Amino acid sequence: AVAEVKSPYGEQTLFESGAPLAVGLYVNAEISGQTLNDAITIPRQALRAGGRVFVVNDGALEIRTVTVNYTNHESAVITEGLDLGEQVVISPVRDPVNGLRVVPMDEAMVKGETQTAQEPTTPLEDQS
Repeated sequence: AVAEVKSPYGEQTLFESGAPLAVGLYVNAEISGQTLNDAITIPRQALRAGGRVFVVNDGALEIRTVTVNYTNHESAVITEGLDLGEQVVISPVRDPVNGLRVVPMDEAMVKGETQTAQEPTTPLEDQS
């Protein structure tokens, strides 16, 4: 995590010695945040426009709208609409429609074409 110190030379940042928090120094910090229950992290490229995700269901494409809590350039945190163990498509799909027959590619053949939602691992992880 990255934190910004708005006034590194101000009174509130002086060490016991009276020295300011100068560039290049390290600090111990505690950052509080929101705890999400039953959230799943997926690769960012699996999230499509309009909060949609392509799921492989019995060899067919299922276009599903999900609730997105947070995204960055690497991942998206999904809080509703996706279950652990489901396969999400991260590769481009030309003219996607529900029911389109799909064959997931073996990861040994093409690394990263499909990912499976599972218990805490990277890149898909349970955020609870």
